[in-house]
Amino acid sequence: LEDTEAGLIEAATAADAIDAIFAPWRQVLVESNFTMGCPLAATVVDACGDDRLRQEARALLDQWRDSVHAALVKFGVQESTAEDDASVLLAALEGALILSRAKQSTKPLDIVQRFFTTSLTQAAANPADPLANLSLSFLGDPSYADGRAAATSDYLDAANTYYQQDAQRMRA
Repeated sequence: LEDTEAGLIEAATAADAIDAIFAPWRQVLVESNFTMGCPLAATVVDACGDDRLRQEARALLDQWRDSVHAALVKFGVQESTAEDDASVLLAALEGALILSRAKQSTKPLDIVQRFFTTSLTQAAANPADPLANLSLSFLGDPSYADGRAAATSDYLDAANTYYQQDAQRMRA
């Protein structure tokens, strides 16, 4: 967590901030030969009967989310959606760590990092673009960063557009 917070403070771009979040975990996975992941996730799972441990883990997860939230706002993500975006990013990161350990590969982590780097940097760089500004909070009430209602299909359309753009860049 300390490495991540330091990296977020030093980040010069949204992509740097996303890398500061993911790079320490990639290092943990590789250096442990995929035997270690996030100790907070392990604590939450193992502390099901220990309220004190769960509260401490919750406080650290909240601190982590708040650090990511602040970085997202710093790099242009709308305040109204940044907390949800930070929560979704951390949930996806935790899932990617589990998948990476299971597959003995950083590929799941790389995919999640690429998704957030692309979607959040595009949203920050193009605040007038409604598709780029569709918040990750679509998991609840779909809405754009400016508060307009959106349909889940808007997000899927945007994701498909970005996927096609990524595929074109990879072929080039």
